[in-house]
Amino acid sequence: MNASTTGLYLNDHMLGARTVVELVAHRIERGDGPAWLQQFHAELQRDLGVVEQLAGRFETPKAPKQAVGWVAEKVAQLKLKVDAMADETIRDLLELELMRTGVEGKACLWRSLLDFADDPRIADIDLTALIDRAAAQADELEVHRRESARAALGG
Repeated sequence: MNASTTGLYLNDHMLGARTVVELVAHRIERGDGPAWLQQFHAELQRDLGVVEQLAGRFETPKAPKQAVGWVAEKVAQLKLKVDAMADETIRDLLELELMRTGVEGKACLWRSLLDFADDPRIADIDLTALIDRAAAQADELEVHRRESARAALGG
């Protein structure tokens, strides 16, 4: 595995994972956190920990402060826009779709790394279990996303 390109790849996934972790935390803080969301948040944090661990094993670039600031600002703007939506059912649907997108991206990461499972830098990571967990998360989110879509779009 090329340490430099893998590092870049992991860095991008780390930023995406942090964004979804923050989105879920924000929803829980708002009081919109059913029991399943608490468990999902805990799993997302564990998965982020794995990505951070892997990033430490590769040439993961340190993002310039300006880029991190820009991303943080855009996430904050998104949160404000989502919070300001008058229709909570649409907000819920969009948030669930963003969460689902994050889980699908994470699953892609795990499947990409699986092709290099014999690399000593990732050999101790149970990628198959992570892929299975991402699939279970996606299935759970899809149930809630469809419920939310019916509520938001059905009237």
